[in-house]
Amino acid sequence: MARRRTTEIVALDDHPNLPEILGVLAQLAHVSDADLPRLAKAWHNTVFLAEARARALSPDSPLVLEVLSAFEAVQALFADDLSGEEDYLSVEPEVASVALKAIRDAIAASYARPVLSRTEHSALMAAWRVVYPIDLVEEPTWASAATRSRTCCPRCRGSPPAATTPTPQRSSSRSLT
Repeated sequence: MARRRTTEIVALDDHPNLPEILGVLAQLAHVSDADLPRLAKAWHNTVFLAEARARALSPDSPLVLEVLSAFEAVQALFADDLSGEEDYLSVEPEVASVALKAIRDAIAASYARPVLSRTEHSALMAAWRVVYPIDLVEEPTWASAATRSRTCCPRCRGSPPAATTPTPQRSSSRSLT
């Protein structure tokens, strides 16, 4: 299968698939214990998926080092689930391990979309989209923040809004730090 030709993407802000990437990454802190078995059940491994995964993680893929860094963050985020040693865990470590494969496929696919075919991208995203059919976590836009700040008082009109990022709510004991 031929890869699409693209210009080199050197920064996340320049990525043509930025909304999907941010949607997947923002959802990670909201993955619940109930979602893990659903992700695991939806994940499959085939020769086609393995080849798509290899293409998504190839050195020619955009921002592949950031993808690998995100994989490390996911591993740390779900470390308790994978160890299975904590009393509060409700998901078997084997199930969590398979669910993380679905999560890693979604991260890889969202970053590599410019070099994947539509079929490859859809196949790698399939398990993720079973559980999260749309990106539920929305990032605030500058336009909406600007509109609010310009209407708060006359002194604020014409000034750009201060950059603020809402803190995501985390489920169970997961922390992105």
